[in-house]
Amino acid sequence: MGLIKGAEAEQANGETINIGSGHGITIGDLAATILALMGCHAPIVLDPHRIRPAKCELAELVCDNAKALKLTRWRPRCPLEGGLKESIAFVSRHQDQYKPETYAA
Repeated sequence: MGLIKGAEAEQANGETINIGSGHGITIGDLAATILALMGCHAPIVLDPHRIRPAKCELAELVCDNAKALKLTRWRPRCPLEGGLKESIAFVSRHQDQYKPETYAA
């Protein structure tokens, strides 16, 4: 809905707008939540080469959606788990549209 609101709002034309909840989550916690919602018990494997370096200037990435609210009146309405449940259900119904055996970089 945020993308639609951004496209419809004339004052947002040409602007960069962040659409997100304003709450952060680690990739590991996100993966664990998805596995739990799907009823899966798979291990989450960390690749040490992909972990953020200790001296990285970014401690966390959290979307600031204030500009989206100001320009489009959009605000998040669906909590993360609700959106994940909808996404899982959609993919489950449309598995023929996905190629899980293919890695997309």
